[in-house]
Amino acid sequence: MRGTTPRREQGMADPVLASMVHALGLETARHYTAATPKVQAYRDRWAQLAKFRDGPVNPQRVEVSDPAEMASRSSPKRWNWAQAWSASAGYSLT
Repeated sequence: MRGTTPRREQGMADPVLASMVHALGLETARHYTAATPKVQAYRDRWAQLAKFRDGPVNPQRVEVSDPAEMASRSSPKRWNWAQAWSASAGYSLT
């Protein structure tokens, strides 16, 4: 069943954008194809940080009787991720 809310396509699949681009004699909208070195550096850095944000999930559920103690177990990993992220953004958490 098709939903009742119409959705516009993104990028060059959008007929309005495509007609405007072709009317200007272009083949594509620069906004969707341009990745400046700065933008690419941000994307590359985000990919490098995957090792800090991704990790195994415990398949065996554990009962949490003391939330503070459980938080102290996970704090080192969160802190390492926060340090890596802030360093990539040029900030210092210390």
